[in-house]
Amino acid sequence: MQFVFSSTEFGRPYVLPPDVPKDRVEIVRKAVAAAVRDPQLLAEAANIRMDMAYTSPESLEQLVAKLYQTPPALIATVKTILPNER
Repeated sequence: MQFVFSSTEFGRPYVLPPDVPKDRVEIVRKAVAAAVRDPQLLAEAANIRMDMAYTSPESLEQLVAKLYQTPPALIATVKTILPNER
């Protein structure tokens, strides 16, 4: 079930190209983490009923690693059960 519903964990992630220097990646990560704790931003989001759930980059990286360990047979089974999912 985790494989099938894992896409909901990602929400709308920010993705950077692989050649971005690690220090810049860290700057972006810290900025996003700070933004999702900003009271004014959270109030504005609540006002327009926007979900501001935050999942840490580390948690998402762990999830991706787990997904890559999904047995091919399970992926094939899911494709037959849910043919419209990619």
